[in-house]
Order: sequence, then C-alpha cells, then structure tokens
Amino acid sequence: MKKIIIATAICTAATQLWASGFQIVEQGASNLGTALAGATVNANGDASAAFWNPSASFFVNGGLEVGEMKTDSALSFIVPDFRFKPTLAKDPSGADIVGSDGGNAGGTSIVPNFYMIYKIAEDWNFTLSLTSPYGLETKYTNDFVGRYHGIKSNVMTIDINPSIAYQVCDWFSVSAGASAQYVSAELTQASDIGPFTDVFSVVKGHGWSAGFNLGMTFQYDEKGRIGVGYRSQVSHTVEGSMQVRHPMLAAAGGDVEASVSLPNVVNVGLYQRFYGDLEDFAVMVDYSWTQWSTFKDLTVVDSGSGGVLSSTNESWKDTSRVSLGMHYYPTENLTLRLGTTWDESPIRSTKLRTPRIPDANRLWIATGLGYHDDWWNVELAYAYIIFDASYMDNDEDLKKGHLQGSFSGAAHVISLQVGLKF
Repeated sequence: MKKIIIATAICTAATQLWASGFQIVEQGASNLGTALAGATVNANGDASAAFWNPSASFFVNGGLEVGEMKTDSALSFIVPDFRFKPTLAKDPSGADIVGSDGGNAGGTSIVPNFYMIYKIAEDWNFTLSLTSPYGLETKYTNDFVGRYHGIKSNVMTIDINPSIAYQVCDWFSVSAGASAQYVSAELTQASDIGPFTDVFSVVKGHGWSAGFNLGMTFQYDEKGRIGVGYRSQVSHTVEGSMQVRHPMLAAAGGDVEASVSLPNVVNVGLYQRFYGDLEDFAVMVDYSWTQWSTFKDLTVVDSGSGGVLSSTNESWKDTSRVSLGMHYYPTENLTLRLGTTWDESPIRSTKLRTPRIPDANRLWIATGLGYHDDWWNVELAYAYIIFDASYMDNDEDLKKGHLQGSFSGAAHVISLQVGLKF
C-alpha cells in the first residue's frame, strides 16, 4: 500500500488540468465513456465506486465473496488547447502593455487513479480511493500581456480516502469515509515597478487537511438503482515562501500563507437497464452540485506580520453538472458506452475572470468500451470537451492594470483502466 501511495503521488504531481472550477472529475475510464453518467450508482460494476459512492460498491460485476478484493487502476491523458486573445492591456499607470498573447496556456498531462473494494463480511465492504480531486495548471509566456494578473498557476491535490459500506438490506446500502488530503500550489506573476521594469514573484506552498464522505444507494428494481454521494468541504491552510526576482536586483522573499476552502459536492445518479426487446440497453443520468461559493478570494499574506501581499477577488457561485449516458451490451461481458455532459462555470462575470482560472461552461461528448471476465476487466474511453467562448474585462486591482480579451479552448481526453478481482 505504501508503494501504491508513493507511485500515485509521483504521477499526480505531473497533473496539468482544470475542470469546471478546478475539479478533476476524470475518475475512471469506465465513467468517462458515458461522460460521468452512472458514476454515482456504479453503473459499470467496478471499484471506482470507492471514490464516487462507496455504498454502491456492492454492485461489482460478478459480486464479491468474503475475503475477495476488487481493484481498478486508471490513467487519463489530457491534451488541451487553451488560448487568450487580448483586446486591451493597460499597466497600472494606464499605459499600453507590450507583450504577447501568452501562447497555449494548457499542457498535456496524465491523471492517475487507484480504487479498491474489499469484502470484509457478508454485509460489509472496505473501500479505498487514491485520487487527485482538484488540480490545475495554466502557464503563459513571461512576456504575456496579462503577466501582472498571473503567469503560472499550479494546484495539485492527493486525496487518500478509506470508507466503510454497509448493506442494510437487499435494496438499501449506506457508506461513510474520511479523507486525508494534501495540496501543493505554485503561483507566479510579474509586477510593474517602473518604466520598462518588471519583477517576478514566485509563491510556493503546501499543506494537509481532512474531510469526509457519505453515500447511500437504493435498488428500486431488479435492473435499476438510485445513488447519492456527498464529499465534504476541505479547508486548507497552505504555508510556504515567496521569492521576488529580477535579473539586475538581489532576490528577496519571506514566509507566506494562504487559506483556501475546497467545496462541498453532492452527486445524484440513476441507472436503469431495460427489459424485453431492449434488454441490451441501459440509460444513466447523473446530477452534480458543487458549492464553489466557498471560494471567495485568493489571498496571500505574510506569515509574520499578517499583511496582505496579494489578493484576488473570486466570489465564485455554486454550480451544476448534468450527465446523460447509454450502455449497449452486445454480450454480457462487453459494454459499449456513449454520453454527454453540460458543465457549468462558477465565474460570475467578466470582471471576475482572471488568466489564472479563466474557466467557462463546457460540453462533453464521450464514448468508450469495456470488457470484463470473472477476474479481470479493461476499459477504454475518449472524451472531447468544448469550452464556451468566455470574456474577461478585469480592472479589479489597480496594481495589476486593466486586461480585456477572450478565451477559447478544447481538450481531448483518452483514458485507460485495468481491473483485477482476487
């Protein structure tokens, strides 16, 4: 287990991804194939229920005997293209900023996940998920016209989440778990200190915190069920250091800290396989609510004096995500998948959009396939994510100047998952 955690941490450190807000919802290739529809009720019968809703871990393909274990490991490859088109860039004095559009702010990345279900008694399951539920990286060139608002923004999390699930009766199960969550962040930007003179600041920090998760699943029909999963808010205090650099000046810096609250999340899902002539088909619907209103600002303070070194007003709103999916079963061992998702952005207005997390509403179109046997399974999925055009007109902080422009982008996601039962 120690080796698994270390390997996950090393891989996750390379994550460069922003989902709606900065959630990472690429959790399992099986779920990606239906654009996340069915994830909350474990429609695919694998171990990814350990993350989404451990109470649905009783619906593993082929079932589990006491003492048996089901594991799934997944890798998602994300290839985004995200660009900014500036229309106005003024420095704090009101003069035009000379620079570039910053290039492609996205970067190819790998997101790993590991899930496990262990049947400890007839009506009890132990589950474990090792995931990165939040993360982002946007990175522009140093001559970016928006460099006073941000150049590089990197957030990485590692979440270690054991849970216990109990089957109350044949049609109802519940679960509860706890998370130990690590967060690491790096933020860079430029500051204007005079004519043709920029200094660059680098803030790095990390911290640990904890949260919990709850779940329940109702089997209302032999081939249908409803699930609810809840993941709690996790409040982090990130401690680290800041360095200010300039080619002609001595470096300066000191200890800093920042507080960030990652949101409460509620997922509700439904799975229904049809009867009769349509028994080879099933439909799934998932709804997700994320309390992004907990993310009010991004403020960095001096650890000693408590003085504010940098602050960005975020004032995000709560968001919804709706997923629709379909399964086709040519045989009982083979599943073909199709799905779509509409994912809402938490950013309230053009005044509050920043280059660090520009974000936008997005549409997912996904497909995939999976094959399972008595003791193994393999899943493959592809999703194309289309970002709505979004606009920025940010002059909230006079020290950063005035930046206007539009963002556009899309991303390809390819995911592979392999599972074992033993």
